[in-house]
Amino acid sequence: MRIHHCGKPGRPARERVPTGKEPRKGVNGDGPTSYTARMRADDVRRWVGARQAAEQRERLSASATPEPAVAWRQALSLFALVGRMVGWPIEPDPLRRREDAAAAEAWRRLRAAHRRQS
Repeated sequence: MRIHHCGKPGRPARERVPTGKEPRKGVNGDGPTSYTARMRADDVRRWVGARQAAEQRERLSASATPEPAVAWRQALSLFALVGRMVGWPIEPDPLRRREDAAAAEAWRRLRAAHRRQS
């Protein structure tokens, strides 16, 4: 459907006009076709179980405080991953550089104005 924008006599200014490209109705005829209608029930149960297990692992890892040695190993492995992916040292972000330069310039002008007033 598309929205018909021009008002015509006897029609509201905005109305849905069929285009022939509407999505097919679902199994019950009440909505677009969903992919779950084509999946086997066992597949859906396995998918839901995997999602629930992943959520449980995420909750446990978020609530647990790792041992310092483990935290250091994880941090160092992240540094190694970044080094492999983009090289080391990491290039500074150009947007961050511009923002830092603008902030430094604002502080410079503020200090200069304050010195003139003193």
